[in-house]
Amino acid sequence: MKAFVGRIFLAALVAGAPGVASAQDVSVIIVSTKGKGGPNLTPQVKKLIEKPLKASVKLVPFASYKKAAKRAGIKPKDMFRTDSAATIGKEAGVTHILIVEGQMEQTKEGKKKKKAFYADVSLVESGTGDVVFTSRYALKGKKLSPQIASTLVSEVSQSIAKPAVAEAPPPPAEEVPAEAPPAPDAPPAPDVPPEPTDATLAAAPTETPPETPPETPVEPPADSVAALTPPSIEDTSLGVSESFAPSKPKRWRPALHFALGGMALQRKAEMTAADGDPPGYEGPVPGGSVRMSFFPLAIGGNGG
Repeated sequence: MKAFVGRIFLAALVAGAPGVASAQDVSVIIVSTKGKGGPNLTPQVKKLIEKPLKASVKLVPFASYKKAAKRAGIKPKDMFRTDSAATIGKEAGVTHILIVEGQMEQTKEGKKKKKAFYADVSLVESGTGDVVFTSRYALKGKKLSPQIASTLVSEVSQSIAKPAVAEAPPPPAEEVPAEAPPAPDAPPAPDVPPEPTDATLAAAPTETPPETPPETPVEPPADSVAALTPPSIEDTSLGVSESFAPSKPKRWRPALHFALGGMALQRKAEMTAADGDPPGYEGPVPGGSVRMSFFPLAIGGNGG
């Protein structure tokens, strides 16, 4: 009966709360796990928590959670952490992740050790990564009773249906009118001389025109310094009639000499022997000469 009442209460909160998304907009994945020595609460979670929530919100199977964790690159040992749950929930496309974890705590009472079992519950919002609800519920033995499950469902439902309260903007600062600048002081009135009366005019001294001083003859201005300076004597002994342009150095270059000449040979001989005949020569013998000389390195003209 209490579980049924909790289911009705959850539906009323989600469907009728002002400013809250409809039930179709809320999707939840329930993750059941256990810590070291903690109880396995999966059977009780499916029976006492999933069924009441399924009537008011959209529940997504846990298999989708494992696939989303694999796509996000999160290891299985880190799947049940609240910070990892936000990333996985966003990857799975759900709005909330509800983690129910069975825990065991051991205490000493004298010489005896006593074990206590709890259910730690955390509700993580996938979009922001905020833990919007967290609580611990004491168990009777290792099982989740219907009474505790009903309380858990009610509190989780309130956290899902609670509208986000936007911070009110700060009040605008009061506008203080700026003080008007002080008016400038009025300029002093100009001094107006009093109108002269007959007595004032009679007592006023008669102005005498000033005497003109005699004109002083103006002396001609002294010659300028340039005029008083004796003329300089131009020295023409150092005059240069042409510019001394540096001549270009001569350089070595090849040379070819060509000569052409001519000559005429006239021979005459006399015989001293008594019985000898004088030799006879034919007229002058002409001759010519051609000479060509080549010099690989010769001093030529100015280097260019």
